[in-house]
Amino acid sequence: VQAFNWPDIKSQVMLDGVVTLVDGPALADGGVAHDLEALEAQRAADEELDHESPIDELFADQIGAANLIVLSKADVLDSDGIARARSVVEGQLTAPTPIIPVAGGAAPMDAILGLGMEDQAHERAQHMHHHHGDDHDDDHDDEHHHHHHEHGHDEFASYVIALEGVEDAQTFQTSIAQMASEFGILRAKGRVPVSGKALPFVVQAVGRRVDGYFAREADNGGGQLVVIGLAGLDADAIAARLGGTVIAGHASS
Repeated sequence: VQAFNWPDIKSQVMLDGVVTLVDGPALADGGVAHDLEALEAQRAADEELDHESPIDELFADQIGAANLIVLSKADVLDSDGIARARSVVEGQLTAPTPIIPVAGGAAPMDAILGLGMEDQAHERAQHMHHHHGDDHDDDHDDEHHHHHHEHGHDEFASYVIALEGVEDAQTFQTSIAQMASEFGILRAKGRVPVSGKALPFVVQAVGRRVDGYFAREADNGGGQLVVIGLAGLDADAIAARLGGTVIAGHASS
């Protein structure tokens, strides 16, 4: 991860976030992999890898670097097994980090990689504009959009928050990081007007990792923030903390 801060790399590549995939059943059984011999053989055959670091040390390093952690094969574990696996991961964490259990090898890529977040915000903003003033239709359609987004992964929820603007960009960025930890935000992305600035401020969060910068071009729209979290994410509280309003999505029961 530190290599992304090297000048030659930093000028050409932006680190979006670090996602670490862990073996749920192996962790539940007290290890980091079911077949350590095969793993060691694979490492030995790869000249690009550090062969001197023990597996347990590499595991700790990867957990410590992660902004999101994906717990694989959760469907073959019972609740106690998932709890044991989570406990192993949490024992290596130095800061609150979202842990996402996935089943059947199917991972929610929008939550993990943030795919389509900006398109989603644009579509929902257009929806709000066309149905402004018609609360009944708006509520009905919001539920439709939200259900479609979560089909197959109803343990996740996404929301769009309208923002009026902020006084200070750095304070806004820090607030997003604090709320990611407090509310369990998996991902967030958006832009917001800043007092005294011609260009909007863009934020992109992966867990508690939040990057921010001023956009290269101005836009005529208001501020918007798309947030993704586990079902039950308190989007209204997040919006209230930011002085905004949830315009799409709803809490899952």
